[in-house]
Amino acid sequence: MAGPDRRQGPRVAAGRAMLAAAVALAAAACADGYPTEDVPQVLPSEMTEAQLIGALNHLGRGAHLEREWRFGLEPGCRLSITQDNGTATRTTVSLAGAVVESPFDEEGRHYDIRLLPASGDAEAPASVLVTGKWTDSVQAKSLLSHLQHRCGMTGNDSPP
Repeated sequence: MAGPDRRQGPRVAAGRAMLAAAVALAAAACADGYPTEDVPQVLPSEMTEAQLIGALNHLGRGAHLEREWRFGLEPGCRLSITQDNGTATRTTVSLAGAVVESPFDEEGRHYDIRLLPASGDAEAPASVLVTGKWTDSVQAKSLLSHLQHRCGMTGNDSPP
């Protein structure tokens, strides 16, 4: 079996070098080109109260939001909500029996996720998060619903 023609040797070597460089560039691009949103996340149903509050706080720090939202859990399963757009305002609302809703404001093009206190409760509805992203509204509703469920459990910090 005869070897390659010596006249094609430099061309073949150059082609192989270019192919190797292209593969190396493609591999380097793949290493850090994936969005971080694709990282597997812990399901809210498997989170503790602290993790649920942490996830709400992460959501409330979104760069696309007009203000920063911070959350905490107080005794008696009361959610503390701090909105900060230069001047911080803080409210608390009982999670027990509250209804989570997220109507879309057509004019403002945003979702207003809020907690409506249980009927007969003297508390006013509390705005939990205002966002233009549907995915944020779905995630916030899920986190709040799971937090309500956790609060109703005995041994609040352990998953079912």
